[in-house]
Parts: sequence; structure tokens; C-alpha cells
Amino acid sequence: MTKKILGKMDKRKTELLNQILYYVNTFERPFIADVGCMDGWLFDALNEYGIEYHGVGFDIVKHSGYTAPQRHILTDLNSTKRLNQQYDIIVCSEVLEHLINPLNTLKTFERSLKNRGLILLTLPLETHLASRLKILLTGHIHNPLDPTNHKRFFQISDLYNLIGHTNLDLVEIFYHIGGNRMYKPVPKVLKQEFPETFAHVAFIVLQK
Repeated sequence: MTKKILGKMDKRKTELLNQILYYVNTFERPFIADVGCMDGWLFDALNEYGIEYHGVGFDIVKHSGYTAPQRHILTDLNSTKRLNQQYDIIVCSEVLEHLINPLNTLKTFERSLKNRGLILLTLPLETHLASRLKILLTGHIHNPLDPTNHKRFFQISDLYNLIGHTNLDLVEIFYHIGGNRMYKPVPKVLKQEFPETFAHVAFIVLQK
């Protein structure tokens, strides 16, 4: 049974959902792959909104909280060359940073898209001001003993470099300015003008 999650998501996930909904609604009954689907929150939200679509969730494990009726496939993106079918939309939220070769995975997505299909991708940006200060004070961003931690650290120039090694077109890129307390005194216009300094996450829209 689909979980009721609307109104229970944090601000960042709500913003992500709104951006995804915008592009989902540009298709008629799209075929969607949610790669790194975790507990299936995206399908739960689309179901709750009454969106008409077909969906398949992919992850390296099936989380116990996955209750969406959409199909779930176990997949290791480090070795997968193509998803099971061709999709209108591939959603991949904060996954590439956990992979050994994110470029290979991006090319896997490219091969798994229908013509004019979209990749909706989010990546954490690890070079914003708060992360730099944490490195200065502790020597690392994340606990180095945690095996689930990031294997790649991205800055904005890395995103353009990744995209440049594919045949995908960059449609749009948005930046999420995190809620770090040290940024509160900074004017909003300044944070938007210098995303490489203040942005925590990039939302990228690519098209085949």
C-alpha cells in the first residue's frame, strides 16, 4: 500500500519533488525509472498526487520501507551497462557520489533513455563554504570509517565536465542553498549569485 507522505517531507525533499513534478507533467503517462529509490518516497508522492505514469525503482538493496506498488529491481550501478528498458524520465537523486565511476553510470542512463527523454539528477556539492571550514577543522567532510560515505566529491565544474563527456544536452541547472546557520546573514541575492560558495545541492536536467 502506498504511504501517505505529502506534508511530511522536509523542505529540501519538497523542493525536489516540485521540480520533478514540473517535468513529469510535460509527458503523457511517462515511463519513469527512480534510480536509488530507497523507500520509494517518489512513487508514493506521485501516487498520492494521482499522477498517471509507469514506474520502476532501482537500488542496490530493497529497503524495508518500500511499499509502493511499482516494480523494484536490485541493481549495482557500478557494473550495470543499461537499465532494463527505455525510459522517458530517469530520476537519480544523490547517487553518483557513492559510485566508483559516475561517468559510466551517466552513460548507462543515456543508453536507457528514449529519444528526447530526460535525466533529473541531483548531486551534493562538497566545496561550499561550510564544507571547506569543516575540512579545515576536522580534516574530512564525512566520517572516513563509514562505508556508505561518498566516493566522489563534486564541485560545479565537475558537473559540466561529466556532462561534456556524454551526448546529453544540459536543459537547466538549479541550486539548493542549504539551511546552514552561518549563511543566514548572507543576502539571498548574493547566495544565488555565487552558488559555488553557498550551494549544497545541484539539480540538473539533461535531455537525450
